[in-house]
Amino acid sequence: MSTSAHATDTQNFRYRAASRDGAVAEGVIVAASRARAIEALRAREQWPIEIEAIQSRSSQSIRVSVADLGAGFRVLATILDAHVPVGRILSVAAPSLPASWQSALPRVAATLESGEPLSASLSRAGLRMPPSILGLLGAGEAAGDLSGALRRSAELAENAAQTRSAILSALAYPVLLLAASGGVVGLLVTVVIPRFAEVLTNLGQELPPSTILVLSVASFLRAAVVPVGVLTALGVALVFATLRTADGRARLHELLLSMPVLGALRHGIATARFTAALAALLDSGMTVARAIPFAAAASGDAAVERRLTSARRKVVEGETIARALAQTRALTDSATRLIGAGEAGGALAALLRHASTLESEGATAKTKRIMRVLEPALILLLGGVVSSVAVALLQAVYSVRADRL
Repeated sequence: MSTSAHATDTQNFRYRAASRDGAVAEGVIVAASRARAIEALRAREQWPIEIEAIQSRSSQSIRVSVADLGAGFRVLATILDAHVPVGRILSVAAPSLPASWQSALPRVAATLESGEPLSASLSRAGLRMPPSILGLLGAGEAAGDLSGALRRSAELAENAAQTRSAILSALAYPVLLLAASGGVVGLLVTVVIPRFAEVLTNLGQELPPSTILVLSVASFLRAAVVPVGVLTALGVALVFATLRTADGRARLHELLLSMPVLGALRHGIATARFTAALAALLDSGMTVARAIPFAAAASGDAAVERRLTSARRKVVEGETIARALAQTRALTDSATRLIGAGEAGGALAALLRHASTLESEGATAKTKRIMRVLEPALILLLGGVVSSVAVALLQAVYSVRADRL
């Protein structure tokens, strides 16, 4: 009887946690609740960075956009500021929360009634949240400032949503243009040129070299569709298999960081995310050493996260934050210099926020510059392909007409 009760009252939790020396461990822990799992990890002197229940097939994780996360946290903070008890917060907030939250609210309410804190209740209900936000809420609850933690979480999510929206807006037109270019070239290769080639073959006329070249290229492209498709599918499968392991993600992200243009852009975005998260965590009362793993996980880049873990180890050993970051090349040079100034002047959180703003704006500006070059390049490429095909086909028509005359 006791065995079956234990089996039904416990749950498996997948976790990533940092130890005092900065090492990050991953694994699965069995506990009665998420809060108990956190207590068990802390008893081992490990600080949870990310912890989530391993969902059964009957339950599902709820994905909420960062914009909806920010809106929801803003509503909850406003209601807490009106001195509504945490236990009643959902009954008051439910009508004003985004639609993506609604399916999780019954589970959140149930866990709140059982006495668990809001951060644990949101996570157990299946709401997918960045580790930095979970850390912010936990720090705010520990410091007795849940309302402030919710506001800072809202700001963090809103800033991330704004940056993502700006980058996606800059990418929208080039992606549409690239899709249109692919469609036009595909139509020429699969429909127009084969039919024209059939007509010319039936006429039995000698074709100009340009027409022969176009027909040969079109024939090669049609023959290459299947092998290229297979190789692409294998490549995608290999990438997904690599991303399933921490070492694989780190190696792939390190490769992306080493690429020209793209690497600098990716580094800037990761720096913006880290500095924003670290500033919010410091405002919530966390120490730098404890906050770095949470903020590093929010960077969204496994290679940058590893560099930040190495930097944290140096900070624990007594190195200054800016020097540790510079030695590991964890962040961009401009952000590292700002952090050094904030550290020296006692305004670390403020300059972290400034660094995040600068890096976010810089990443958006770089993306727009790249798109300004890419857009005309794609137009010229598409125009060149279409005009080359048109000229080659017209030459063939004129040569046939000349022969007949």
